[in-house]
Amino acid sequence: MSKASKRERQKANKQIKEEQEQRAQVKSKRLKAFKGLLLVLVVPIVIVIALLINNATNPDVYTARITVAIEGEKNLPNNGVIEVELDWDRSPNSVKHFIGFAKDGLYDGMEWHRVVKDFVIQSGDPDGSGTGNLGSKVQAELPTRDYRTGDVAWAIDSNDLPGTAGSQFFIVTGSDKAVGVKALSKKVKNQDGKNSYQYGFIGRVTQGIAVALKIESLAPKAKEGAQAQSKPTSRAIIVGIKVFRNGTQIKRGDRDFPAATTTTTTGPTLDDLVDTEAPTTTAAKE
Repeated sequence: MSKASKRERQKANKQIKEEQEQRAQVKSKRLKAFKGLLLVLVVPIVIVIALLINNATNPDVYTARITVAIEGEKNLPNNGVIEVELDWDRSPNSVKHFIGFAKDGLYDGMEWHRVVKDFVIQSGDPDGSGTGNLGSKVQAELPTRDYRTGDVAWAIDSNDLPGTAGSQFFIVTGSDKAVGVKALSKKVKNQDGKNSYQYGFIGRVTQGIAVALKIESLAPKAKEGAQAQSKPTSRAIIVGIKVFRNGTQIKRGDRDFPAATTTTTTGPTLDDLVDTEAPTTTAAKE
């Protein structure tokens, strides 16, 4: 092969190689562009799917803020607020019943009519006697473990079935080892013949247990040989209860939470309680 032919062949081969490299570069650019477009389209879809899965695995969070006032007291712990995480996950009927009353302001002005040292504080009675109820009752869910300090549950009377929820509720303020608190966890035979707890579960205090303990400190001292008294020595009331779903307040008229109520009550206001003399009280009916 002549030198001229050899040079021509080398030139042709170089041209072919350059064309191949150019095609490869174009192909690479197109592939990168496609990947970029795919990323733009897919990422939002992945995010949406992730949010849907997250919402499915993380149910709504329900909370309550119980603001209280005590006669003659100006500076209460946590600004007088007892914050409660409502246990919708395990007690939806119970929580829905509680929200139904609270969102419509039906607890506003009610007294903490029953206060027992190292045991509970109790409210939700429109009469303040310990025997009243706002309206119809429902069957609430029972807990799966013993009652503890800070638990919030429904009070029942002697004729109620375990888990009955009227409008009266209590907050456990006694220590877990206290005799009264241990007695709360005593199981009884249910209609199906199985042993169960008695008091429908609502939720747990997450902040402001010191406020509940302040109310508990109003418990009258037991006199030797006398029947235990439970009417607080100073009036303490629920100024109001606000309930929330994922931080958004559930307000009056929300149809998802109808109140099973037939009566209302009007109690003393915050101004009535602050800087006034403690009234003479009598024992509440147990």
